[in-house]
Amino acid sequence: MFMSEAPKAFWSYARTDEMASKGLLRRFCVELQVQVMAASGRDDFSIFLDSEHLELGSRWQESLDGAVAGATFFFPILSPAFFRSPHCRPAFGAFIRCEKEH
Repeated sequence: MFMSEAPKAFWSYARTDEMASKGLLRRFCVELQVQVMAASGRDDFSIFLDSEHLELGSRWQESLDGAVAGATFFFPILSPAFFRSPHCRPAFGAFIRCEKEH
């Protein structure tokens, strides 16, 4: 299937997992983005990563909601911390709701 609009993804993880991985989750996200671009021949694929895309002082919840709503793919890093997070599970639920509407 050819997509004329740039596909976007949302990276959902618990901050404690990122800290425990000593940055490995972030590096994996960046590498995944590069590999998808190489495999697809598209240079417009992006993965929303909060630590990269949210600006200090921004309305972060609105930014997250918009990124989830605009995502073609949702990459959850499933862990006990993910399921306990007050942000991760709701973001996943919002993605599923958006997908059902389309």
